[in-house]
Order: sequence, then C-alpha cells, then structure tokens
Amino acid sequence: MRRATKDGSTKGDNRFSVRLTDGDDHETGGRGLDQMYTLNRVLDGDAFYIKVTN
Repeated sequence: MRRATKDGSTKGDNRFSVRLTDGDDHETGGRGLDQMYTLNRVLDGDAFYIKVTN
C-alpha cells in the first residue's frame, strides 16, 4: 500500500480541521489517487504536488 502523505493534519501550530468522509467518497478518492500514481509513475517515497481546484 502506498502512502499519499505523511501522517498529521497540522503544520505544527496545533490548528487543524477534520471532516467525516462517506465510505463511497473515500473509496472513489482512493481509486483516483491510485490512478494518479499510475499515470504519473509516482513511486513510494516520491515527492509530488497536487493542486486542488473546484
């Protein structure tokens, strides 16, 4: 299993946000992330940048 990001939701300032994710949305997101890894040949441990847009 590949890890998308390092654990943690804060930048060290003790401020963070969490939100419950529906199971189907979680699965769909995981499939999309795996597809991104495959299409861009991202290997375990590689750094990458994702721009989130609407």
